[in-house]
Amino acid sequence: MATSQTASTRAKDSDRNDICQILDTALSERQLSMSEHEQRVNAATTATTLGDLRALVSDLQTGNAPVQLPTLKKPRRSVSSAGGGWGIRAAVAGVLVLLGIGLGWGLRRLRQRLHRVRRRRRREAGQLPLAARRKAGVTLAVETGPLV
Repeated sequence: MATSQTASTRAKDSDRNDICQILDTALSERQLSMSEHEQRVNAATTATTLGDLRALVSDLQTGNAPVQLPTLKKPRRSVSSAGGGWGIRAAVAGVLVLLGIGLGWGLRRLRQRLHRVRRRRRREAGQLPLAARRKAGVTLAVETGPLV
């Protein structure tokens, strides 16, 4: 089998022959029945990728096999998919900015509403803020000092 290949690499006839040798060894060691050996050999001769071939022998003990299987590398990410991470990051950043703006706006509106409610309650209770009392000419003895 070829070395430093990925599971999606197309298989050669020599790769198929190597797998058939491993299957023959597994049959002689009684890891496979004759019918299962036949099925796997048929599948090996029609396999198109190294990953397909690897799947045929992945459950077998291949330590005594005449041919050892190389480890298949994971496929590399293509250049176009590697840039996809930045797009996701930018989208998340945009959502977080909008969320922050929305929260800030909502908190501002909440503060304004609480201020209006407090003002209304003071008005209903007859208490005016100090600036409004001065404007209206209403003063209390505490503000001006004791009356003589």
